[in-house]
Amino acid sequence: METKFGHQFHADRASRPGADPGSARTDHWTPTEVVAQLEASLRALHTDYIDIYQSHGGSDAEFATPGLWEALSRQVLAGKIRFLGVSLDPPDAGPHRPRADGRR
Repeated sequence: METKFGHQFHADRASRPGADPGSARTDHWTPTEVVAQLEASLRALHTDYIDIYQSHGGSDAEFATPGLWEALSRQVLAGKIRFLGVSLDPPDAGPHRPRADGRR
């Protein structure tokens, strides 16, 4: 089972006539927000852990949010997340971001 983090979608905004699809979501990348998203997903999915907890299209600045990866690591150690993933554009859509270990 997998779920994503980083954005909150607002159905009420998306359903407005002529709405810009980008206005239907807000970004939420602080460690507190990302852990709250995890807890909400666990409740909604009626489970104690997520197989893959995947960031959803964050920028380099969002990935560099102070404390984000430490907070996620604590959730892995607590058994709430098995693996972390990153959801980005297809590889041929632009520059590749380096992996956490420095490889591309």
